[in-house]
Amino acid sequence: MSYRTRIGSCAPLLLAVMSVPACTGIMSSPSGPSGPGFQSSDPAGVSADPASEAVSSPLDLRDPAFAGEDSAGGGMPLRGLTRAEYNNTVAALLGDTSAIANTWSAETPGPNGFLAPRPVSNKEVSEYMDGAQDLADRFKAKLDDSVLGCSVSTAGEEVCAKSFITSFGRKAFRRPLVNEEVTDYVGLWKMARTTSELSFQDSMGLVVEAMLQSPSFLYHWELGPKAPSLDGDGDGKLVALSSYELAARLSYFLTQAPPDAKLAGAADSGAILDLAQLNAHADRLMESGKAKALFQDFIAQLLNVTDFSFSEDSTMRAMDQSRRAFVEQNVWSASGSPDDLFLSSEFFVNGQVAGIYGLTGVKGDELVKISMDQNQRFGLLTHADFLAKTGHGNDSLAPRRGRAVWQNLLCGAIPNGLPAVPPEIPRDPTQTMREHFEKKVAPLVCARACHATLDPAGFAFENYGGPVWRDTDPTSGKPINSAATLKLPFGDLLTYKGPRDFVEGLAGSEELKQCLTRQMFRLAIGRSEAKGDLSGIKAVYDKYTSEALDIKALAVAVVSAKAFTHRRLNEGEVAQ
Repeated sequence: MSYRTRIGSCAPLLLAVMSVPACTGIMSSPSGPSGPGFQSSDPAGVSADPASEAVSSPLDLRDPAFAGEDSAGGGMPLRGLTRAEYNNTVAALLGDTSAIANTWSAETPGPNGFLAPRPVSNKEVSEYMDGAQDLADRFKAKLDDSVLGCSVSTAGEEVCAKSFITSFGRKAFRRPLVNEEVTDYVGLWKMARTTSELSFQDSMGLVVEAMLQSPSFLYHWELGPKAPSLDGDGDGKLVALSSYELAARLSYFLTQAPPDAKLAGAADSGAILDLAQLNAHADRLMESGKAKALFQDFIAQLLNVTDFSFSEDSTMRAMDQSRRAFVEQNVWSASGSPDDLFLSSEFFVNGQVAGIYGLTGVKGDELVKISMDQNQRFGLLTHADFLAKTGHGNDSLAPRRGRAVWQNLLCGAIPNGLPAVPPEIPRDPTQTMREHFEKKVAPLVCARACHATLDPAGFAFENYGGPVWRDTDPTSGKPINSAATLKLPFGDLLTYKGPRDFVEGLAGSEELKQCLTRQMFRLAIGRSEAKGDLSGIKAVYDKYTSEALDIKALAVAVVSAKAFTHRRLNEGEVAQ
C-alpha cells in the first residue's frame, strides 16, 4: 500500500495545507526569445508606474543622466526554486544529498533571461508531489528525539510535534510560520495520528511532505505576517524588503542555498536590514567560498549550458566539469576579470574532454590542468560545452553563436517581428558552411534585419565544427574563413581575422563590461532592469570598473543597490 493511500482521510487537509503550486497563476510565459539578453516588456510585474517602464538597448551607463539618486524600478516577481536551489535547500533542511531534482523537467529562461518564473505543468506538479513523498519517507526513517529537538517520552507527542513544526517550518519557509499555519500543520498531524491511525513517525512524515509542497517552500516570497512598509525616502511606491526576504535573497543569490544560521539569526533580529550588516554578510559568504555557486550559475546561464549539469550523458557532464574547474580557477585563483574568463588558455580536461580537444596522453576521469594552443582554445567561448550547444551537430552555425554573443554578452537588441526561419536548401558540396548559409539568407528580409547584426559575431567561430577545431571545411575542402567585421552596440567596429582576434576585442570592449553589470543585476533581482533602476546600476558599474573588473566585486556591488533591498508596490497592493 502506498504512503499516499495510507493517509486516507487526511488527504483533504493535506491539499488545503499544500496549496498546490499549479494554481498560483503569478507566472511568466516561457514563449518568445530566450537567453539572458532577452528583455521583458513588463520587467517589474507592475504597471502605470514610470519608474517601472522597460529600458531599451543600446544603453550606455556612462551617460551622466544616470548619475541620480539610487532607487528601485520594479517589483519582486514570484520565482520558483530552480533545480539546483531545490537540491541545495533539501540538503540543508533534511540532510538529503540525493539531488532528487536533477531528473525533473528542464527549466527555461524567464522574462529576465535567467532561470525564473514559468508556468507549472501537471508533470512538474507530479514531480513536486512525488519528490516530497520520497524525501519525507527518507527523513521520517531517521526521525528521533535528536532530530525533533524534543523528548517525546518527556514532553509528549503533541508538544514535540508542534515544536518541530515551528522550528522546521522556520527553516523550510525561510521565515517564521504564522499562527494559522502552525494550527493547520498541527491539525494535519493530529488527523494523521488519530483518524488515520498512522504512527508518530508517519504522521510527522506527512507534515514534512505537505510543507515541501507548500508555495512558501517552493517559491521565493518570504513575506512574513506583516504588510509591506513604505520607504520614507521613496516616492510613495518604494517598499523595503523584510528581513526574511532580504536574507533569503542574499543567500540564494550568492550560494543557491537557504540562509545559514548566522544569516537566519540576522533576519530574526532585523540586523540584516542595516546595509553595513548586509554587506558584511555578503563579504562573509564570499570569503567562505560558499559564493562559488553564484559564479558557476551566472556563467552557465550566460552561456546557456545549465542543462549540461543535469545530463545523463557522461561526455556532457565531463564538459560541464571542465568548464566549472575553469571558472573556479579564473574567478577565485585569478583576478576574475574579462581577460581571465575569456582569454585564459589554461584548461582543465579529463580523458573524455581531451579527445574533443585533440589532446593525447590524458586518460581517466580526473581533471588535469593543460596549457592549450592559444590560437585555438582560450576562455569560456572556446570551451566544448558552449561550442557544442551553439553549433549544428558537427558543424558551425553562425546565427546561433552570434546571437549568444550579441544578446548575452553585449546586451545588443534583437529586432522584433522577425520572419520565420527560411526552409533548408540543398548544400552545394563545393561550398563551405559559411558560404552555404550566406547564400541561403542573402535574398531574405531577415538578412538585412537580423543576420547582418548577429552573423558577424558568429563567423568568428567558423573554425569549430561543434566543439572540434578544424582548419578546412570537411565538405568542400576549402580553408575556413573566420574573418568579419562586427558593428558593436555602441557603434564601434570590431574587425577581426579569426576567433582569438575577435574574443580579444570582445573582452576589451565597453559593451562587455556594461553587459556583465546588467546581467549580474538581472540574476540578483530576478527581473529585467527598468528605468528606475538605472542610477543604481550605474553605481554598480562604477564600483565594478574601479575594482579592476573583478567579477566578485561586481556581485558584492549589486547587493548594495537599492533594487536589491527594496521593491516597488505591485498594482493593488496595500502597504503600512
